[in-house]
Amino acid sequence: MARILVVDDDHGIQTLLRVFLQTAGYEIATADDGVEALLAARTEQLDLILLDVMMPNLDGHATLTQLRSDTATSSIPVVLMSASSEKLANHEGDAIADAYMDKPFTLDVVLEHVHRLVTTGR
Repeated sequence: MARILVVDDDHGIQTLLRVFLQTAGYEIATADDGVEALLAARTEQLDLILLDVMMPNLDGHATLTQLRSDTATSSIPVVLMSASSEKLANHEGDAIADAYMDKPFTLDVVLEHVHRLVTTGR
């Protein structure tokens, strides 16, 4: 069973994704911000990270940069999620995510990204 980390400071989105992805057969962990996400990525065996861009303490772009610069976490596929496409486009060169997803998203799109990245690894 693939293990996915959902990183979002919005607990409603965390719950929605956790319940939906658990129902689809995935094991889900959650984090409220980038600091918690980095800790989880370094201590848990993760197959994918769904990472919100706008969060307190450490935003998604900074978190992704740190994930990519650490050999222990650099190979974990990451999907960046944002309510603003502009926020995704402005930072694409900072660190490369494996996929980008606009909020609000449909659950079909989430499942498509998750299945593809868990199956192929990138």
